[in-house]
Amino acid sequence: MSIQTTNTHLLIMIASALLLFLSACDSGIEITPEAHIENAKKFIAEGKLNESTIELKNALQKESNLPEARWLLGTIYLEYRNGMAASKELRDAQTLGFDSPEMEAKLLRAVLYQGKFQDVIDKTADSDGQTIEFLILRANAFLGMKKYLDASATFNRALAAAPDSVDAMTGLAQVSLIEKKTDD
Repeated sequence: MSIQTTNTHLLIMIASALLLFLSACDSGIEITPEAHIENAKKFIAEGKLNESTIELKNALQKESNLPEARWLLGTIYLEYRNGMAASKELRDAQTLGFDSPEMEAKLLRAVLYQGKFQDVIDKTADSDGQTIEFLILRANAFLGMKKYLDASATFNRALAAAPDSVDAMTGLAQVSLIEKKTDD
């Protein structure tokens, strides 16, 4: 058997395998937007945010008015600290009728991640009746504005209300480190 014949057989086998693979990929099964959302939820539970983002974008490409997909995508963008994208998706979810008790806090966190610290402070001005999360957001806004005394006082209020708050303890540690650096 010559080398040329062997190469021809090899090429035919590769081409056949490629055709078989491509025909298997195009099996005609259409994944619904809802199935993409369910896949995304599974990926989120596994901590696979990139994969879940792809699934959600696939769902939204097929049907753009999916409030749950917008909510989940906005939440993922918050994990990446992409405030602008998170804000857009969360507001779209809200406009499409998605309702969650976490919506206001997530929108505020998106504003914080955009560096709009004064907006967060203004929107949390009446923080007496607000949750620990709102106090933490407010304290982080003060921290972003370099108002360390206000940040420390607000983190302490959060810690008094929730002594096991890791966010409040971390915030106080940040303020302490910053103050120590400025003293040196």
